Amino acid sequence: MFEYVTLCREGHHVKEKKTLFKKGDLILIAACFLAAALLAVCFALRREPGVTVNLLCDGITLETIALNSGQSGPDQAAGDGYYLITYRNGVAAVEYCADVPNLRSTETVGYNLVSVRDGAVSVEAADCRDQICVRHKPISKAGESVICLPHRLIVEITGAGRTDDDTPDGVTG
Repeated sequence: MFEYVTLCREGHHVKEKKTLFKKGDLILIAACFLAAALLAVCFALRREPGVTVNLLCDGITLETIALNSGQSGPDQAAGDGYYLITYRNGVAAVEYCADVPNLRSTETVGYNLVSVRDGAVSVEAADCRDQICVRHKPISKAGESVICLPHRLIVEITGAGRTDDDTPDGVTG
């Protein structure tokens, strides 16, 4: 990659080629990339489908929704549809809508419109400035989430065997 010019004792110029990487370095780098790719494939294949959707604001659960409409439980909302999260005076509220609500008529400080359809969840609309949550791809697997930082909203999917009690509180020694 680089050429160096060195002088011999007799004063003649001799070109000496040095390479940036040696053969062993390239083999090590290729092995690391291969190991990372295999781990990524293993993690992608082990993902379980989501069962419930949790809507959290400031870490407080606003609503738990069954991802598939036939699986709603006693503490879960009905499933497919639109969920309008409105923010008034620092308080977040969730309203279920079967169809897309008229967002122009909402007199709120802020809102997010979450869509649950065919086992996937997405944020359809929001009045935040950056719109990152709206541009996020729909999520459907356990452990995936969409976050709206301006409204401090987290839309997360949990799996069948996952509860809040499964989450570690800290590290013990």
